[in-house]
Amino acid sequence: MDPGHYPSKRALEASYFGRFHRCQRICDVGSMWYGHSLKKLARDLDDPKEMLSLSVLRSAVVLTMYELTSPSSTAWVHHAGGVGRLLEARGPRRHQAVEERYILEAARPIILAKAIAEGKRCFLEAPDWVTVPWELEPGGKPHCEKLFDIACQFPGLTEDRHNLSVQKQRLARATMNNNFQPQPDMNDAYHLIARGLAARCEQCAHQLRIWNKEWDVESSNPESLGKPSLPLAGSDYPYAALGLPLTFNDLRHANHYAMYNSLLCTILGIAYEANYEASTISTDIPSGAINESLFLRPGLPTPRTDHDYLLKERHASAVEICRAAPYHNQSDQHGPSGPYTVMLPLVAAQQAVVPGSEESRYIDRVFPRFTKDTDLEGLQSLSPVVRMVSLSRLKHLHAYRKAIRPCL
Repeated sequence: MDPGHYPSKRALEASYFGRFHRCQRICDVGSMWYGHSLKKLARDLDDPKEMLSLSVLRSAVVLTMYELTSPSSTAWVHHAGGVGRLLEARGPRRHQAVEERYILEAARPIILAKAIAEGKRCFLEAPDWVTVPWELEPGGKPHCEKLFDIACQFPGLTEDRHNLSVQKQRLARATMNNNFQPQPDMNDAYHLIARGLAARCEQCAHQLRIWNKEWDVESSNPESLGKPSLPLAGSDYPYAALGLPLTFNDLRHANHYAMYNSLLCTILGIAYEANYEASTISTDIPSGAINESLFLRPGLPTPRTDHDYLLKERHASAVEICRAAPYHNQSDQHGPSGPYTVMLPLVAAQQAVVPGSEESRYIDRVFPRFTKDTDLEGLQSLSPVVRMVSLSRLKHLHAYRKAIRPCL
């Protein structure tokens, strides 16, 4: 056992075991080991030789997971930032060995959660970080990691959407301060920024569709339950609105499918907003008047001018999330892990369906049921992305939606 890793490992084990068995004495032991780990990590980070070692990286990741098990702590954000800086300083080629790559794969969701919470793009979306660590892998990159490659682009899209909103506010203020006279230069720039964001969203959505087709081939595709009335006897599942519920080979495949649809659902929502702004602002720009390459990245498709297809596809993804929810809720097979992993996708789905519709009412019914029947504190160790909004401190659906909406 790596002696540098030992204190952080003991801290995590004691904390998780103590919380699971509701034993404060064991939790206190975990806190003691956590203190030892922090002191050792601080010393190692001051040592130029140890700073980029695997031991230091491993300890930082484990300490982040320790904070994720805490029902009230937000220190995981600081640890996640430290893990990200360590990874970035080490560079992608240092993570080609099996153990280093496994640590990178374990750290990516944590770093991604922090980036989403802050609304800032992440270094993990850079081409080297999605290719180099897996170059020596004999069987190629696992399919779930390919999905995370696409997910790492999401914080950048949220940052671009925020920048677009800021630019719109500046345009409005400039127009008002000039007696509501048109501002052609700012108007044109805003128009092209919106087009660029729409194109990047559509490229990301295209990558997700390709991933789904490959997943259909490499994995067992979800199939409609042959006799849905048997496992769902007495349920209030709206067959007319959603169709037959889905079943999967195992929970891992169900989680991948839910993550795929929640990403697609959310990204299409941003694409719709950007497409709308691009088509309603400065539509009379003369062809060739502005160099669009300054705003659009090479190889991106031109955004479509019709927006209905975005809303239809977004709604279809939301429906797929709802169809998979009964499988996640089979507690006799999955325990609490199933409901935990579908909570965030259900929130994404709720943003895409019509308020008051059958789909919306179904989510309103099942979501509180999931949170009531599960130990929310256990969620901390299972889903860092959900942890970032402190789900364990939210007691009902509306509070959860309010907390997560800025991240969608």
